[in-house]
Amino acid sequence: MLKKLGVYIIFICSIGLFLGASFVLYHEYISYIKRVKRYVKTVPVNIEDVDADNFTNAEVNVLESFREQRNILLGHETFLQESVINYSPNNFSYTNILKENFSIQLENIKFTQPYWDAIITSFYTDISSGNDISLNGYDAIMRIPTTYENTDVDGIEDTQIIEKICTEEYWKRNVIDLDRTSQNIESIWKQNKSFFYTFMSKSKYDKLCKNVITDLVEIHEKIAQEPNHKEFYKTYNVKDSIFHTFPTTKYVNSFKYSWPFSFWDRRFQENNDKIVYEILNEIKTHYEN
Repeated sequence: MLKKLGVYIIFICSIGLFLGASFVLYHEYISYIKRVKRYVKTVPVNIEDVDADNFTNAEVNVLESFREQRNILLGHETFLQESVINYSPNNFSYTNILKENFSIQLENIKFTQPYWDAIITSFYTDISSGNDISLNGYDAIMRIPTTYENTDVDGIEDTQIIEKICTEEYWKRNVIDLDRTSQNIESIWKQNKSFFYTFMSKSKYDKLCKNVITDLVEIHEKIAQEPNHKEFYKTYNVKDSIFHTFPTTKYVNSFKYSWPFSFWDRRFQENNDKIVYEILNEIKTHYEN
């Protein structure tokens, strides 16, 4: 009897020890899982590849937040990569990177209506004084540079000013780099004349272009009557005092600007005077009629 009682006591104690050990092990396992969740790095997961039905809303929100942070870091990575590619000790800054991005945006919409609107607005607006000053005719044309200069915008915080500077640099650079062969000029005009006639209304043409184009057409017709005009302009340029005496001093002085004469000098040198005259005369005739 005593032997059986002893066996029962040992059996009960064994069960107690087993349950106690199981509880301790379970508690340690739960603590381990909590430590893993708190301290172990989360493996990147694409939320689009996750079956949301297998996760709680809280877990899905955590994954979504992780993806947003990842995208932000990728954005910074892209900026740093572009900074390295475009790095120059003289103009390295976020604002100059931003200026380059405006140029890329213009290039991506090249020859569209918004493109021409931006270019024409910039061409007839001077911002050198810090304020927008509307220009017309020769005042705008006199701003066309002979060489390209890159403006450092470091320190400028107004993105609108940066965009205006960038747009002005863009068309100046393109004017200088333009392939001015007769074939290319004719091709550009044929491809874009519809845009020109669309955004250049009669009133806008009269205000901005009429005087310049009228003078250019008239002067070409006048000097082209001189049998030796190409030889003259081949021999002399605007730096020579005799340049402003052809075809006569009186005729040259009858114009407010001598720029139209040097304009045709450059066209003769580039051998594109014929197509340029045809285009200008076409524009003049279009608005006069």
